[in-house]
Amino acid sequence: MVDGKIIEGTNGASGEFGHQPARGKSEGKLCGCGNKDCIEVHTSMSYLFKAISENLGLDCKLNGFQVKELLRAGEENKEVEDMLVKEIVQSNPNAKEIALSRYNEWLDNIANAFADVASGIDPKLMIMFGSILHLITEGEFEVLVRKVKERSFSKKAEIRKSTLGSMAGAIGAALLDS
Repeated sequence: MVDGKIIEGTNGASGEFGHQPARGKSEGKLCGCGNKDCIEVHTSMSYLFKAISENLGLDCKLNGFQVKELLRAGEENKEVEDMLVKEIVQSNPNAKEIALSRYNEWLDNIANAFADVASGIDPKLMIMFGSILHLITEGEFEVLVRKVKERSFSKKAEIRKSTLGSMAGAIGAALLDS
């Protein structure tokens, strides 16, 4: 939005930054749009779940609940409930460290994407929404914001979590259509 008005762009996709090349990525990972190594490919929850699963040598892809349990395994008052995660933790003493390494890489990918967008358009406000908000802790969000500001030309941009969570895009689309 600029001056309270929605800018649609030539193709109706203004503000869609997910299909720009991801900073420092040349792995050739195919995106749904047909291009390779788009921001969306390296910042999606699906990417994270697949990367952790592959690094742990699993035949299946972990889901969000399982990844969250794995990342929090061993923390005070955090008993692992999922049977597959219990099995992973018991059979691989480095499972949590492997998962954390991929998770931190994923958070860096997100920080780079936000920093690149902030540097390019110098926004007053950026709002993060989607399923990611169910996975990251408040402390991790604060680190993410700090990294964006460190890596961006636009140091004053405010970054907030959407209060609408994973439904923000759908609610925004519905409001536009009404």
